[in-house]
Amino acid sequence: MRSLADLSESNTPDRMRASISLMRKPPKGVFPPIFFNKDRSVDLSVIIPVYNVENYLAECLNALLIPDAGFSYEVIAVDDGSTDSSGDILNSYARSYGNLRVLRLRNAGVAAARNRGIELSKGKWIAFVDPDDIVSLDGLKRMMDAAVAARVDYAVASYRTIDESGLTTGTVRELVYSNLSVAWGAVYRSEIWETLRFPEGCWYEDTIIRYLVWPRFKGLSIPEVVYRYRQRAESIVSSTEGDPRGLDYFWITEIVIEEGASKEVPIDRLARLTLRRMGPTMLFCSEVLDRTQMRFLFLQCSEIIKGFPQICTDGTYWQELEAALRLRDYKRWLWCCLAIALDEDLNGAKRAWVLLLSN
Repeated sequence: MRSLADLSESNTPDRMRASISLMRKPPKGVFPPIFFNKDRSVDLSVIIPVYNVENYLAECLNALLIPDAGFSYEVIAVDDGSTDSSGDILNSYARSYGNLRVLRLRNAGVAAARNRGIELSKGKWIAFVDPDDIVSLDGLKRMMDAAVAARVDYAVASYRTIDESGLTTGTVRELVYSNLSVAWGAVYRSEIWETLRFPEGCWYEDTIIRYLVWPRFKGLSIPEVVYRYRQRAESIVSSTEGDPRGLDYFWITEIVIEEGASKEVPIDRLARLTLRRMGPTMLFCSEVLDRTQMRFLFLQCSEIIKGFPQICTDGTYWQELEAALRLRDYKRWLWCCLAIALDEDLNGAKRAWVLLLSN
């Protein structure tokens, strides 16, 4: 096996990126032009991107469409080109509920569906709900009230996992406002979305929450279970392994670093967020790469980290991983990824072990 020095000397950064791009091209122009509706005449807008969820959609809508809620709200369901009966279900509910607005798209993806919902929204507050999950309207109201009372920009709550049939599968899991990595399970002041949209045409669109919401706005967590998250076999989280689109985990990292810098996110926060993405999850999401391409990706990650000042001084595995990236020590990085994956119960341990055995 050629050393990293040999690989980097005979391959320029552009050539290394091109090799990775053979498996998955980096997305371009992911942030659409922004149109923001100045009409904020209702208290809350709930945005639901819908695609082929006929078995779960009615349960989701039933929890949200409540008569005499005590405050003004709207539900915006964006049908992203469903080929099952999801569209018919939406039409049926829209005939019965005047505050349900339905929009049709031609299969543009979750991010595009959410973005169109934002454009249509009239709420002073905005929440995103996945169509196979369940959240009560009262729960969203409690988060909204807590955020208003604390004068913060967003609020998050705990959630419980359920299986495809709706049965509880796990214990309560807390969403922490300062470590939020998903769009659901929270309510946001509409002003957050005046200059922000989800990146379209790629996976991991929720990356913007961690990079562009938490570092720039004030939040809080409430100690209540509000959201029920359904675990399905065909979800992106479940289907990443071996899929070229998993490489979007790397490409979107580059994109949000640049976007964060343009929005004046503090450099220390950008650095810490980025280091967390350069560990075992990066390995897991890049399984489609062969051994040489994986080394190329490692070198690309190394260059990103070297662009930041020192990040970790806490004596943890993450400090060791940062050192391995700065020194371009691939084997040491793999060992750190393995240790972190096992210690924090993250995906990527198997991939790290396989690469160490073949190194």
